[in-house]
Amino acid sequence: MKKLKSYFIKYSALIVASICTAVAVELIFIPNHVVYGTVAGIATLLSLKLSEQSSIFYAGWWLLFLNIPLIVFAVLQFNKKFSFRTIVYILLTATIMLLLRYFDVASLITFNESDVIAWILIGGVLGGLALPLMLFVNGSTGGSDIVGLLAQAKFGLRSQQSFRLIMLMDSIVIVVASFILQDVDVLVYSVATLFVSEIVKEYLFRGFSSNLEVEITTDNAEEMSKALSEGLKHGTTIIKAIGGYSGAEKGVVMCVINKRQLTKARKIIADVDSKAFAYVENVREVIGIGFDDKEAELDDKLINKK
Repeated sequence: MKKLKSYFIKYSALIVASICTAVAVELIFIPNHVVYGTVAGIATLLSLKLSEQSSIFYAGWWLLFLNIPLIVFAVLQFNKKFSFRTIVYILLTATIMLLLRYFDVASLITFNESDVIAWILIGGVLGGLALPLMLFVNGSTGGSDIVGLLAQAKFGLRSQQSFRLIMLMDSIVIVVASFILQDVDVLVYSVATLFVSEIVKEYLFRGFSSNLEVEITTDNAEEMSKALSEGLKHGTTIIKAIGGYSGAEKGVVMCVINKRQLTKARKIIADVDSKAFAYVENVREVIGIGFDDKEAELDDKLINKK
């Protein structure tokens, strides 16, 4: 039952990722002449230039065709689950895009010049959701994402660095597309979309501010440290300090915790020393025992051939 639930969650996330990409490209980017992504961007460019001549130039077909060599590459380099889910995502996304195009769903939406920025923001968010969702299910969105993930796994890049590499490849496609279409709006709107998408990707993948640092100034530092360690299962650090007003010697107890543990930490602090002074800060990243190393997890999922 547990395994079935896991499969349901993962493939639901995969379907949502496909829908997000297909809706963003067909219903927002193409109608507003926004080029987003590397392979998806090239597919969009071909659709904008040539789709009126033949349905073979619809973006969905080219998303599929251009990904074929990258799919082969992924099968050779990455594990079977990663490759399979990437293939499923690409096939499903291309199918949804083609259905949206053949049924001309975009014509049902009215685009006003005053609303372009809002649509771009929506499209950027939808586009940015896809990769984190696919990484969650141990897959990718194909295109430049495969290149970025391979660089991350092979050369030890952090996720921010691989996202920057993907962003660079996407930017090159955007610049080239703006020259071919001879439209400066393509450049402006596409770059704006890319930045929104990048923010969403990093926010979701890194779990922005998912950890917290708690610093407690107390007269009972030893007792506070012991209570926090036993109650939260995280190590603590005690620093000797002198109160600036009172001149009395105090202890500062420092502890990094998960966000969900904050309520419990508050209770422990109040129980040990109701007069303690404490403050909480967001922590961008934690490396150490007791905290997940998302980079190592991702590398293992990509390279492990099992």
